[in-house]
Amino acid sequence: MTTTNRRYRFARGLTLVEVAISTVLIAGLMVSAMNAVGASVVAREQAVDSVRGQLLAETMLDAIVTLPYQDPGLGLGIGPIEIDLDDGLPTKWGQFDDVDDFNGWSSSPPEAADGSAIPGYTSDWQRAVSVRYLEPISLAQQGGLSANTGVKRITVTVKHHGRTVGTAVGVRTQGADTAREGAPAPDDDGGILGGILGGLFGG
Repeated sequence: MTTTNRRYRFARGLTLVEVAISTVLIAGLMVSAMNAVGASVVAREQAVDSVRGQLLAETMLDAIVTLPYQDPGLGLGIGPIEIDLDDGLPTKWGQFDDVDDFNGWSSSPPEAADGSAIPGYTSDWQRAVSVRYLEPISLAQQGGLSANTGVKRITVTVKHHGRTVGTAVGVRTQGADTAREGAPAPDDDGGILGGILGGLFGG
């Protein structure tokens, strides 16, 4: 009789308390696993956004830095950074003819030079540009937009859902334009300085 009772005690099933504890533990493990998967998906999406955003920023910057430092029509651009009077009211960035024209420009969704929306980018994407004068020696940004220093910094910023996913910065110098035209630069090191600044800022 003693042997039978002992076997019965060892063969009994789980109690309700043990089942409840096991259920809580399994649920906790499942939640942790789901959180890990969710975080992995978000990280992957952000990585893809960063690649696409950086491509947008660099493509725009490449187009801007090829333009003249100052307006080629009126010979302006050495004063306030703004769209020049002879440019009218451009409806697409492909109509801009110097780097100043891009200051304050933005589009959502991002647009091509002809004003058409770039395929694959929706209205939760935004691409914007700012242009500022730099002090040529210290590279410090000038406080205003009207004191010409001979050096302009162009910054292109791309955002997705309000989060910055791409930034590209370049520099254009007045001396480099003068050198291109074959005339003596205002300063002997104007063209060299442009190359140095372009290397520092990736332009």
